[in-house]
Amino acid sequence: MFQLQSKTSAPSPCYSWRYSKIYVETAPLLHRDDQQVMVQEGRLLLDYVTMNAIAIQKILKKDMELLQSPWLIELGKLPEDINEANPASRLQVSDMSLVDYIAVRAEKHATYLPHTAGRYSVKRFRKAQCPIVERLTNSLMMHGRNNGKKLKAVRIVKHAMELIHLLTDLNPIQVIVDAVINSGPREDATRIGSAGVVRRQAVDISPLRRVNQAIYLLTTGARESAFRNIKTIAECLADELINAAKGSSNSYAIKKKDEIERVAKANR
Repeated sequence: MFQLQSKTSAPSPCYSWRYSKIYVETAPLLHRDDQQVMVQEGRLLLDYVTMNAIAIQKILKKDMELLQSPWLIELGKLPEDINEANPASRLQVSDMSLVDYIAVRAEKHATYLPHTAGRYSVKRFRKAQCPIVERLTNSLMMHGRNNGKKLKAVRIVKHAMELIHLLTDLNPIQVIVDAVINSGPREDATRIGSAGVVRRQAVDISPLRRVNQAIYLLTTGARESAFRNIKTIAECLADELINAAKGSSNSYAIKKKDEIERVAKANR
């Protein structure tokens, strides 16, 4: 951590970790008016303008950028000196059938960045072990001109998660999990028969394909809504995830899911 210097002696900062907010509980007193400094949500809150505030802001800036981002706090493992459980343990997968296919709760899935460099395509079903946020990030790299641009995809997801946190005040990963659960179609129609006699038959969808379809629909909806739009793709992705998590029909993924299930129901 860091020390704040002031003309009067004062205790060093003590941090309490509460979701994605950092509060300085015991901040050094400034020599002017002996008023306390409080850091909340990444802003320095003072009752007056002083050169000390500017100096402290410069000192805090680097550390606050590292610590304040909900992207790092919610995704990452907490530092050793902060005694609170890993936020990943508080995530809930409400659909029992998808618990084994949405990788968020295990310790190994709590990574700082959605880039584990895993060989998930080597063996069947291994991609179910890939962290769900990384799967969402990888799915953004679709169409030839976007292939391999992982840093750009990571930046988009990072900004989207910060927007989700600001708009909903919820854990952004929980919003992603809920969006994936709500967006995966449960029934689809397949082609049965050969040669000229072909008919469509309704079939159930496996849990892994539900997750695959949900991620595809979410990223496709964000990509299409951002095209020729003043809004950035991060904003469109945040809106898509929030609407899908609510089950709102404003979400592209929810509309496509309902359409797929409606066609399947007609072919039972």
